[in-house]
Amino acid sequence: MKKIKTAENKKKAGPQKKVSLKIQIALGGLLLFSLAAVGGLLPNFLEAPNTTLSPTWRKDLDATVSALTEKIEKDPKDAEAYVSRAKAQQQLGNNQKAVEDATHALMLDKNVDHAYVIRAWAYGALGQFDQAVKDCDTAIGITLKDEEAYNTRAWAKINRSEE
Repeated sequence: MKKIKTAENKKKAGPQKKVSLKIQIALGGLLLFSLAAVGGLLPNFLEAPNTTLSPTWRKDLDATVSALTEKIEKDPKDAEAYVSRAKAQQQLGNNQKAVEDATHALMLDKNVDHAYVIRAWAYGALGQFDQAVKDCDTAIGITLKDEEAYNTRAWAKINRSEE
């Protein structure tokens, strides 16, 4: 049996509220952001602050930085070693050092797209969102398949617009 819409049925259902398009977009963005956080798609600088690193994890990262420093001393033209050390520095919260290492890697090889993304993370953590967006744009220009570059760029743009 088909229910006929009447004024009385509408009263029983309660008042219908219209949700503005801006609120719908914001809720959709929040849902996507939450799903990305759960799925591990967000950049590291959005995760728990480095002060919460376990002593073992911090010790491992410190050891990684030391080992990479030795590798760089042996082969100062190893762009990948600089990128890896930049990543470890960024995870330790040493964002300025991460920027320096990623920049050095890019001086050695401009096509190391993940160096741009790591440097963008560090720039984001330092509050330099415009530079983070530029680095992500460059990484995307090198390879359109870098999901981290797209995710990091979106985060930086959101934060840039809030300033």
